Amino acid sequence: MRRSFVFALVIATGTATGSKVKADVLADLIAHNGSITIVEAPGSPAYEKVFSHFGYVANSGQAPAASDITVNEIPPSGTDSLGNPGIRFGLAGLNNPGGAPTDFHISFEVDAYNADHKLVNVITDVHLGSNLSLAGNPVSTDPAFGNIVESVTTPGSGNVLTIQTFATPTSTVNTASANLAPTLPSPVSTLFITKDVLLSSSVNARTSLSYIDQSFSQTSSVPEPSVMVLAGVAGIFALGGVYRKRQYAKLAG
Repeated sequence: MRRSFVFALVIATGTATGSKVKADVLADLIAHNGSITIVEAPGSPAYEKVFSHFGYVANSGQAPAASDITVNEIPPSGTDSLGNPGIRFGLAGLNNPGGAPTDFHISFEVDAYNADHKLVNVITDVHLGSNLSLAGNPVSTDPAFGNIVESVTTPGSGNVLTIQTFATPTSTVNTASANLAPTLPSPVSTLFITKDVLLSSSVNARTSLSYIDQSFSQTSSVPEPSVMVLAGVAGIFALGGVYRKRQYAKLAG
């Protein structure tokens, strides 16, 4: 879904003391329970995407340290090429030839809020992008490859979908998208994302990855609670009018 909004980046910290957090470093976001908020330009409605509860596990190989991974809005204005709001993980995931495979996990939560900072069910699609590639001179039978597998879950529903990007000597797919509709009957307000990144090099080629983009599509405007209440009241009065007309018709008959 294409969106054409202007976004602003807001950084927050979950620490009660208000200590200053270097918000563009994953290690600091984890240590201080920090969050990143991408806010639409003023309008009606104005939604926010809040990215929080970041996590990181370095499993093997030359996995970068959490202190070497940056987290910011997707440059230059907080959206992907289709206008969907999202964040970018910047990293130097270079796996040198002959080394052990590099494997690490990145996780986070994304929530959608309206202008009154109330959760709203507007998220419809998940988008994954990267610059995963093979450098060198790999042949078709070369074992070098790169893989990003992403699991998406919702509160109370467990895993709802999995998307993947990859690079091999014969094929590279650096963007992937999935709609929640096949699994969920309606848009949601909260998603939990876990990325499993695996990079394996060979004598002829090395696998590299310097950024991962994560963005989300959302529906158009959602009725505010007050609007929904007014609509319900109007419906009740309309039904009352119909009932009275029927009663008058019976008396007249």
